[in-house]
Amino acid sequence: MVESDKFLGASLAVYGILDGQLVRIAATSFLGQPYRWLNPLGVGDFDGDGKLDIALVATPHIGGKLRLYRFKNSSLSLFAEYPGISTHRMGSTELGLGRVVSAKPRDQMLVPDQTRRVLMLLEWSPNRWQVIARTELPGRLGSSLTATDGGGWHFQLEGGRHFEVQIDRRLKKGGIE
Repeated sequence: MVESDKFLGASLAVYGILDGQLVRIAATSFLGQPYRWLNPLGVGDFDGDGKLDIALVATPHIGGKLRLYRFKNSSLSLFAEYPGISTHRMGSTELGLGRVVSAKPRDQMLVPDQTRRVLMLLEWSPNRWQVIARTELPGRLGSSLTATDGGGWHFQLEGGRHFEVQIDRRLKKGGIE
């Protein structure tokens, strides 16, 4: 859940049921200023340790940082950050401009860059980021990425044109068509 503080901005909190009560279990630090927002991307095993991690984009409107957190011992710890990502356009109700993609040995993230004109498939490999695939779009991404029956992702550009991308697993490094 995204929590907001009028002086400190946003934080991501994890809640759970303990002894029949809904309780806050862990949270990221607040972003540090009023009107600073974050957009949860999803959960996946991003570091390949067999445990779920949390991905979010901090300040998607201004500089956007993709952040990966480990959940352990009732705390969230940041372990990776990638700059220049935007999973949300200011003023839009579309919050799903990025998605977690199930993959082995580590899950990946399909995200647009800050301009929303480039779509990238990112993977956190031991201690570094890899851009598995990258494609330039003929306009700005304007809608959420929606999974298709064929394993692709459907979306619209800001002008209303519809597109679908496929992730080609046959390529050694991956690819987006």
